[in-house]
Amino acid sequence: AASNLSVTDLGNYTLHFVGAPTSTANITPKSLTVSPPTFSKTYDGTTTAAASGPPTLVGVIDGDTVSISGSPTYSYDTKSVGTAKAVTPSAPYGLTGSSAGTYSLSQPTMTGTITQRSLGITWSAGNRPYDGTSAASVTATADTRVAGDDLGTLAATTANFSQTGVGDGLAVTISG
Repeated sequence: AASNLSVTDLGNYTLHFVGAPTSTANITPKSLTVSPPTFSKTYDGTTTAAASGPPTLVGVIDGDTVSISGSPTYSYDTKSVGTAKAVTPSAPYGLTGSSAGTYSLSQPTMTGTITQRSLGITWSAGNRPYDGTSAASVTATADTRVAGDDLGTLAATTANFSQTGVGDGLAVTISG
């Protein structure tokens, strides 16, 4: 780069460099960021998080050859339902490619969502003698909970036969 003088008294001076006109400075690696994949699942009792879509680099200069290295697995902070839940990779992302040395990498903050699981319950109605009402008793015989989850005793608030009189194979309506 050329040095110039541009002031009113310029004619009073001659520009003279002592020694070679040099200085030192550094060119440091450019910081890249990662646009992380997205994470969302239905509650399954585990902290396993599956990535949807690949992570992408943000800030690469056109023409440079650099990409994300590594294939981490991911985990939620807890197994519980929630939004904006922290997701952690098993290993940090890295850089690869002929231009990788000209960049540094900032690790992303990752979050995801675990939504509620639908709970299916199979009920069994009990036979009873005629009593003039439609009241029925039911027992939960199976459900679709995640193995190991404790839901306590599953009970219906009300159960009613389709009629009050004697009959075989009567439908029972369950609620609550």
